[in-house]
Amino acid sequence: MSIETQRTPTTVRPPGSLAPASPDSLPMPLGPILPMLPETGMFFESAARLSPEALFNLAMQYEHGAGRPRDRAMAKHLLRSAADKGAVPALMHLAEECLKDGRITEGRGLLLHALTRGHAPAAEELANSYYRDDGDMGQAMRYWNEGARRGHARCAQRLAFLHELGCLGQEAP
Repeated sequence: MSIETQRTPTTVRPPGSLAPASPDSLPMPLGPILPMLPETGMFFESAARLSPEALFNLAMQYEHGAGRPRDRAMAKHLLRSAADKGAVPALMHLAEECLKDGRITEGRGLLLHALTRGHAPAAEELANSYYRDDGDMGQAMRYWNEGARRGHARCAQRLAFLHELGCLGQEAP
């Protein structure tokens, strides 16, 4: 059975137009259907042996019961394995869970690992955690600056907003 991407007629935009493409003009992957096909279960399990990202996807299938029985213990185990292998989505998912559960130090460690793997949004989450959980504006500034340096727009917007309010003072090193 061949798995292809459905395409709908594309919307023509004037050259240089910044208008977003309509959802109808974008290719529609058959992703949501994949977990329901029996042969994809074997595909994901085989891919998970090779790729940390595939391991993360398999964990999400178990967590949400997509194409396989819901099994939160298995999902947690697979997420941990994917995070240990450096899968950024797994690191971010586990960090979010830790921060929600009050395991701040563990969550920040996972975010820092994601940041060292080049995931700029992790800088924003780290900054927000320091600001929200500790009231530590110095550490928050450090990570908003790092995120902005890496091109993360929301970090740059936060810095601009704080500058306009006159809250920046001296930037953290």
